[in-house]
Amino acid sequence: MIVIDNVNFKNDEVKHYQGASMIDKLDIDSPDLLYNATVRLVDSQNDIIASHTGHNLILNNGKLELLKRLCGDSANTLGWCAVGTGGVGVDPFTPIDPIATQISLNAEVLRLPFASKIYGASGAVTVTLSTVFLSTQVNNIVSEAGLCMASNGGIVFARYTYPSMYLKADRGYSLEVDWTIQF
Repeated sequence: MIVIDNVNFKNDEVKHYQGASMIDKLDIDSPDLLYNATVRLVDSQNDIIASHTGHNLILNNGKLELLKRLCGDSANTLGWCAVGTGGVGVDPFTPIDPIATQISLNAEVLRLPFASKIYGASGAVTVTLSTVFLSTQVNNIVSEAGLCMASNGGIVFARYTYPSMYLKADRGYSLEVDWTIQF
């Protein structure tokens, strides 16, 4: 059971009151909270070929799962990163904005555990989650990333879309993904 503003929640139920859902009332877009994703396409000599950083979207299911975690009703953690091919439309260099009601990546290719989690508390409190996808693992052109709460399926907490990046095995590239959350 989750209680917020004296409203009770059971499982994935979202109660509506005063014309807005509790999910809408969770101020995850507060200026005190910063969450960004960075993706870098790197060649075999560690030279950066392309890099994109942007504000990702925390999905509604991710917001609800965060509330459950804070209240001790979930054991899920932000431990995995996924990449996929569904972040662009006809133009491979124009990302499609994520939608809050999405529950997954549009076309997930691979999910890996974060290789590092770095916590900091000088000034702002931050955590940076990082992992590296090798072209031999992915062998695709990717354009979306997800911050996930399970090694397979489960909750996709946040989604970030970016211009297409060539991560085919023939080039030996890697994709470095950093997710930073700051309060």
